[in-house]
Amino acid sequence: MSRTPGTARQADTNRFVYIAAAISALGGMLFGYDTGVISGAILFIQQDFALSPTLIEIVVSSVVLGAMIGAFAGGTLTDRFGRRIVLIVAAALFALGAVGTALASKVFWLIIGRVIVGMAIGVASFTTPLYISEISPLNLRGRFVSFNQIALTSGIVIAYLVDYALSDMRGWRGMFGLAAVPSALLGIGMAFMPESPRWLGSHG
Repeated sequence: MSRTPGTARQADTNRFVYIAAAISALGGMLFGYDTGVISGAILFIQQDFALSPTLIEIVVSSVVLGAMIGAFAGGTLTDRFGRRIVLIVAAALFALGAVGTALASKVFWLIIGRVIVGMAIGVASFTTPLYISEISPLNLRGRFVSFNQIALTSGIVIAYLVDYALSDMRGWRGMFGLAAVPSALLGIGMAFMPESPRWLGSHG
């Protein structure tokens, strides 16, 4: 039985939204990954940098400071520049933070890298579900927005698996650095995605 033109258009629209939601949900996955990866990495960081208990707390919690900054700025940035551009910037911050923490030669640079990652988390935690909701058909909005939460929890699981896989070689740099791969996929993918219709409408 052949599909009517209207049905075909709806199927194409839904397929496109699945792709757009999956790409943007990488922001949620990175949120989960960068939140969870420190649990395994900090054991080896503590030994390599001879960290005191206070410095351990700073290294772990510095991502929260960055997330506060990113969350505070996220709303203004998305309203001014658009959801798509802000997600591309978040992807760049995720990648910069991943590479920075992986290559850190001193604990100071490790903390700076974690703050940058936190800023990306703060921005993505706001912008990702917003973008997905605004590109989704009304009748499927709940389904598509759930992609972000699924991606977030999957990121945490992936972080634990990576920590386990690299623990024998004490590979905390690899644990952090691997986040650059989904960061690049998010940035490149969003470069081919359209802006949110709601943001375009609000800007005429």
